[in-house]
Amino acid sequence: MNESDQSIAAASRPHHPEGDEPFPPQPVVRTDPPPPERETRAPGLWQRLKDFLVPGQPSFREDLRSALQDEENGDPSLSGSERTMLANVLKLSATRVDDVMVPRVDIEAVEEEETLGRLVQILRDSGHSRLPVYADS
Repeated sequence: MNESDQSIAAASRPHHPEGDEPFPPQPVVRTDPPPPERETRAPGLWQRLKDFLVPGQPSFREDLRSALQDEENGDPSLSGSERTMLANVLKLSATRVDDVMVPRVDIEAVEEEETLGRLVQILRDSGHSRLPVYADS
């Protein structure tokens, strides 16, 4: 080993003054709680993809239909308005965007610089309580 190699080796060793030996290494003790079990985590992409592609488990839609059927058979865990809302959610998948969208030319909107008096008049005439606000168009 030449002088350069000895310098590098010495520099890589920890320096301890004479008689001042380092403490022996202590074991690492984790105080963190253990990681949650696999079942409590949200399913990852692969699990969701597998669940989508592999039939056999009832879908959320089927579970919801079943729950609504149970409600009709006397299980009172949902109120009437909740049951109606969930039934409408199931029907929503058959609704097309064209059925609910408003053509741009028919949208009631106000310019950003509109006066308060004119805004109140537009709200009264339109029958809406809120309107989109636009600028520079």
